[in-house]
This record gives sequence, structure tokens and C-alpha cells, in this order.
Amino acid sequence: TDVILDRETDTLLICDRDNRRVMRWPRRPSSSRQGEIVIDAIGCRGLAMDQQGSLYVSDWLKHEVRRFDKGGDKKGTVVAGGYGPGPK
Repeated sequence: TDVILDRETDTLLICDRDNRRVMRWPRRPSSSRQGEIVIDAIGCRGLAMDQQGSLYVSDWLKHEVRRFDKGGDKKGTVVAGGYGPGPK
């Protein structure tokens, strides 16, 4: 549902909502670099990255936004929401 470019690693970060994961794919495919799962078990809807390289992922299933710090953070920190759906 969303794609952003990580300029530092020259890769695409892909929000794969149906498979509940965030993938990283090289922009220039080669036999030595393949796609990898960066974050799994997340209802990803949107992505953003700040200047420090932290990744922000909106999780529509948990009604929250999580920040994943650079360097392989797999759990993340809730930075918005996390209290369930809003009033109808």
C-alpha cells in the first residue's frame, strides 16, 4: 500500500499490507542482493522515514504508528495512537 526510497541504502521499503510485513528490496536487482523482510506481523498501511533513518509505520490493525530505529529494531516504539479505534 506504500513505498518509500531509503537513499542511504539505495533500497525500496515496501508496505505489504496483505502479507502483514515491510519488505526491503534493492533498486538495482542483482544475484547477490534479494528482498528481505524488515518488519513482520504488522498491519502496515503507510511508511515514512526521518532524517536520522528511523522508519515510521502506521498499523491499521492496532490503530497506531510505530517508530523503528535504524539498525534492525524489530519491536518499535508507539509514537501515536495505540488506544484502539476512535469513536464512530
